[in-house]
Amino acid sequence: MNKSFHSITTKYNYLYNGNLLLDNALESLNDQEKDNFWKLLPLEKYNSEEIDKDFQNDIQTPFSQAEEKAVLAIQKHSMNINGKEENPIMDEAYLLLGKSRYYDKRFIPSLEAFNYILFKYPTSQYINHVKIWKEKINIRLGQSETAIINLKELILDNKLENQDLAEANIYLAQAYINTRSQDSATSCIKTARQLINEKPLRARYNYILGQLYDDFKYKDSANTLYNENISYKRKIPREFLIHSHIRRTTNTDSINNSIIELQELVENIENKPFLGSLFHQIALLNLRQQKDSVATKFLNRSLESIVNDEYLERVNYQKLAEINFDNNEYLSAGLYYDSTLTKLEKKTKLYRQIKRKRDNLKDVILYENITKHNDSILALVNMSNDDREEYFKSYIDELRRIEEKRKKEEKKQTDFGSQNVFDQQPKAYDKALFYFYNPNAVAYGKSAFTKKWGKRKLVNNWRWSIQFDDLKNKDEKITILQVPKDSIYSADYYINRIPNSSITIDSLKLVTNDAYYKLGAIYKDQFKEFEISNQKLTTLLSNNPETFLIPPAKYSIYKNYISLGEEMKAAQIKEDIIINYPTSKYAEFLLNPKTALLDTENNSMEIYNTIYDEYNNQNYLDAIALCNTNIKKLYESPIIPKIEMLKAVSIAKEFGYKRYMEQLSFIKLNYSNSIEGKEAEFIIKNVLPILSSTVFLDNDKSNNFKILYQFSKASEADTENFVTIINEEINEIEYLELNTSRDYYNNIVTFVVLHGLKSYDGAMGLAEMLNKKPDINNKMSFVVSSANYKTIQIHKNLEEYLK
Repeated sequence: MNKSFHSITTKYNYLYNGNLLLDNALESLNDQEKDNFWKLLPLEKYNSEEIDKDFQNDIQTPFSQAEEKAVLAIQKHSMNINGKEENPIMDEAYLLLGKSRYYDKRFIPSLEAFNYILFKYPTSQYINHVKIWKEKINIRLGQSETAIINLKELILDNKLENQDLAEANIYLAQAYINTRSQDSATSCIKTARQLINEKPLRARYNYILGQLYDDFKYKDSANTLYNENISYKRKIPREFLIHSHIRRTTNTDSINNSIIELQELVENIENKPFLGSLFHQIALLNLRQQKDSVATKFLNRSLESIVNDEYLERVNYQKLAEINFDNNEYLSAGLYYDSTLTKLEKKTKLYRQIKRKRDNLKDVILYENITKHNDSILALVNMSNDDREEYFKSYIDELRRIEEKRKKEEKKQTDFGSQNVFDQQPKAYDKALFYFYNPNAVAYGKSAFTKKWGKRKLVNNWRWSIQFDDLKNKDEKITILQVPKDSIYSADYYINRIPNSSITIDSLKLVTNDAYYKLGAIYKDQFKEFEISNQKLTTLLSNNPETFLIPPAKYSIYKNYISLGEEMKAAQIKEDIIINYPTSKYAEFLLNPKTALLDTENNSMEIYNTIYDEYNNQNYLDAIALCNTNIKKLYESPIIPKIEMLKAVSIAKEFGYKRYMEQLSFIKLNYSNSIEGKEAEFIIKNVLPILSSTVFLDNDKSNNFKILYQFSKASEADTENFVTIINEEINEIEYLELNTSRDYYNNIVTFVVLHGLKSYDGAMGLAEMLNKKPDINNKMSFVVSSANYKTIQIHKNLEEYLK
C-alpha cells in the first residue's frame, strides 16, 4: 500500500507537473532561439553558450522549477530500503532532474543525475535513453570523440527503439560535424530522417543535410531535400520553407528564373518577416551577374526589412563595403566597414580582419575629406564676385524650396489637429471603441504635447518636472536658432565668410597639396590603383605645389606609368626629372638603375642589423654613412623606411634637433604610408614642439645639477680611466648619492658626467674640491642643471651655453 502511494503520488503529482513545466519551458525556448540559416544549423535547436548567470537559490528559471519538482519527488517519495529502490517511478524523477539541468546549461550536475540512473537503475526501461542523453552532454562539454565511440557502440547493439535510434544517429552526426567529419555525419542524418515522421523535425534534418551536400558541391542531392521541404508547405515552420527556396535558388543555373521565384515570394504578404533574407538573396544573385548597382539596391532594401537578425545586417554591410571597395569608392566602403564592425564581437578573427581593412582606409578617408572640403573653399576663393552671387543665389533658392516643403507638411499636421473629432462620423470598426478615443487624434495629441512641453514623467507637478537634459536640449536649440533666418537667405551672409587673408588661403593650399600627395602614395603603394594615383598626383602638380613635392610626385607618376605599361609616358616623365631635377635622389635612381635595383632581398635585414650595431656602439657618423650607402642599394625594399628612421635617430644623436626634424620631415613626405612615416608625422606634431626651446633656464629654477668634464678626441680608455678616478673620490663622500656616466656629445666631444647634486652651490663646491686632486685638476669642467644639460644634448648648442 505504501509503495503504491509513493509511486502514484510521484507520477501524477510531481512528475506530471515537472514534465509539464519542462515542456512549456522547451516550447518557450524554441520560440526564443533563432536559427541562423546562413550558417550550418545545429541538429538540436538549443544554444549552449555560456551566459552571465549567478546560480543562487533565489533565481528561478522555468527549467529550475521543473528541476525543483524532480528534487521534491526524490526527497519525499524515494523508498531506498536496504540499498534497493522500491519506488519504480524514481528513475523517471532522476531523468527529469537530468533533463532540467541540461537545458539550464548545468551540464556537470546533469551528468551526475544520468550517471546515478545508470548506477542505481541498470534495468530501467529508460536505460538506453539515458545513455544517449549522457553522450549529448559529452558533446556539449567538447568531448565529441568520446561521444562518437559510445554512440556507435550503442547503435551496433541493435537494442534501440526507433525513437532512440533516431536520436542516437542525430547526436552521432553532431559529434561528427564537431570533429569535421561531415561525410560520416551525412549517413547518420539520412538514417535518422527515415525514422522520423514529424514534418517540422524532418524539415530541419532535410535542411541541414542539404547544407552538407552544398558544401560537397552535390547540388542535385541538396535540391532534392530542399524540394521536399517546399512540398510540405504549411506543415513545417515557415522559416524552413523560405530558406529552402533561398538555398534552391543558390544552386540553380538559371539566375533569372531564381530571381523571379524570389520576387514572387516577396509579393506574398505572409512572407513579410522574411523580406530581409529574400532581398539579400536577390542581391547575391545580381552580384553573380555583375549587376553591382542592382545588388546594392536590394542589399539596402534588405537592411530596411530585417527584423532582429544582426548576422544578416552584418553580412549586408560587409557586402556593401566590398562592392564599394571593388569600385574604388573608398569613402563609402569605410562607412560600411564601420557599420560591419558594430555587429561583430571584438575578440573574433573576422573583427580583426575587417578592422585591418578599415584601418587601411582610414588615411584615404581622412585625406579625401580634406581635399574635398578645401577644394570647395578654394573654388569659392577663386570665383569672381558675380560668380559667387550666382552660385549662392542657386543655393538660396534650394533652401527656400526645402523650407516651403517643410511648411506645407506642418500645415497638413495643423489642419489635421484642428479637425473636430466629435463631428466626424465613426467608422464601422470604431463603433466598438469608447466614443472619445480616436487613435489618430491621440497620436497627434502626443506629438503636439511633446513638441510644446518636451519629455515629461508622469509625476505630480509635471510642469516643473523638466529634467536637466531637457533644459540642455532646449538651450542647444536656442543656440542653433540664434542665426537670423533672413541671413541664410542673403548671398552676402555666405560671401563674407569666404576667407580672404593670404595667410589663411596659403595654409589651405599647403594642407590640400600635402593631402593630394599622400593620396597619390596610398593609392599607388597600398591599393595598387595606379590610374587613381596619377589623377591625385596630377591634380597636385596643377596646384603649383611647393618645390620639394614636385620630384617625388613626378617620380611616383613615372612608376605608375611603368606599372600600367605606358612606356612612352613613363619615358617623358623620366626625362623631365633628369633634366629639371638633376641633383635629386630620384634623378640618381633613374640614371643608375642597376645599382638601385641591386638584389638584396636575402641580406637586407642583415644590413639593417649591421647599421644598428654601429648606432648601438655610438658610432653615429658610421651609422649615417652606412644608411646613405645602403638606401641606394636597397632601392624600393620594404626595409628602406626602417633604415631612414635609424638614420634619423643617428642624426639626432650627432647633429641635434634641427637636422633631426629635417630628416623626419623627409620620412613623413616620402614614406607617408609606412609605419615609420606615420611615426615621423606623430613625432613632428606631438614630440618636437615640446623639445623645440633652445632657451637655458636660470639655475635657481632647478634642483638637480651635474658636473661635466669635457674630453676632446679622447680614447675610450682615457675616459673610462677618468670615470674610475672620479668614482674612487666620490665613494669617500658618504652623505651624497652620486654616480657617474660617460655621455656622447658628438664625434669630437665626450662628457664624463657626475650626477646626483641637488644645488648649484653644492655642485660648484664639490667641483672645486675635486679639481684639487692631481689626477683631475687639469680637466676642463663646468656645472650645469639637468634641464640645461638636456637642452645642450638635444640642440647640440654647447658653445652657446659656455658663452
